[in-house]
Amino acid sequence: SRPTPAPLFDSPAPNPIADFGAHERAVLDPFSVGAKGEELLRRELGALRGWHLRNIIRAYRLADEDTRLDAVSERELVEMIVKAVQPA
Repeated sequence: SRPTPAPLFDSPAPNPIADFGAHERAVLDPFSVGAKGEELLRRELGALRGWHLRNIIRAYRLADEDTRLDAVSERELVEMIVKAVQPA
């Protein structure tokens, strides 16, 4: 039998989404929906209120921490999310 190699890290990487409280969890995975098409992503995002959109942006870290999301319109939030999940 071969020896088991030593782990590269001391523990698993932290889950950035788990760091949020229950009220700040994202109701939609923009990457999963975006993989099915931009039109579907826009429709799904368009059905959400601004606070849901802000939670998605925070949960998936789609904007800089210093971005004042409360000052951004729902339409602009949708655009931020769509732009962030589009392939480069």
